[in-house]
Amino acid sequence: MDLMRVQAFLVVADELHFGHAAERLGLSQPRVSRLVSALEREAGGALFERTTRQVRLTPLGTRLRDGWRPAYGQLLSTLDAVRAAARRPEGTLRIGFLLTTGGPALTPPGPRLHHRLPRLRCPATRNQPAGPVRAAAPR
Repeated sequence: MDLMRVQAFLVVADELHFGHAAERLGLSQPRVSRLVSALEREAGGALFERTTRQVRLTPLGTRLRDGWRPAYGQLLSTLDAVRAAARRPEGTLRIGFLLTTGGPALTPPGPRLHHRLPRLRCPATRNQPAGPVRAAAPR
């Protein structure tokens, strides 16, 4: 099942006009007609009665619209929620510091980050110097 077909069908069902539906979808009218025709083949029957002056839902089209409208709304709201969650990082951001860079210089970002991004843990840990730095460190 193609989600674009579902969207085209629901917009045509709202507008009852292929041209207006195409405008709303940002597609050409022939493209919308092809999407709906493909869906009608998939469904096994006509979803709209079309004349040169009027477009009406068939009983099959009404049944499909009534069944799909809540499901399509739920798909959209779930996608919106996922997009919002993607913009809110979560997990752990580990900050390591040496004695010379630790203390007050790193303390303030932790609470500020947690306030702005509550699902992000940000523990700071003191690391020991390595290599040449360790050799120069006081004993």
